[in-house]
Order: sequence, then C-alpha cells, then structure tokens
Amino acid sequence: MSDRAFHLFYIIFLTVLALGSVGGIAWWLRSIGRQEKEKN
Repeated sequence: MSDRAFHLFYIIFLTVLALGSVGGIAWWLRSIGRQEKEKN
C-alpha cells in the first residue's frame, strides 16, 4: 500500500469515525430528551 492510498484510507476512516460519534451523541441526546418528556 502506497503512502497516498494509506493517507486517503486514514482520512476516510477519521471521517466515518467523526460521523459515527456525532450520530451517536445526537441519538443519546434524543433518548434523554424523550425520557425527560415522559417524566413531566
């Protein structure tokens, strides 16, 4: 694997990781918001 291919793979990996983290945090906040609504 060349340096360029590895660099491209690394960028894609970080992008997927970032999107996964953002999606997970958004889902977590939504589930907390739902629990708060049920309490009131």
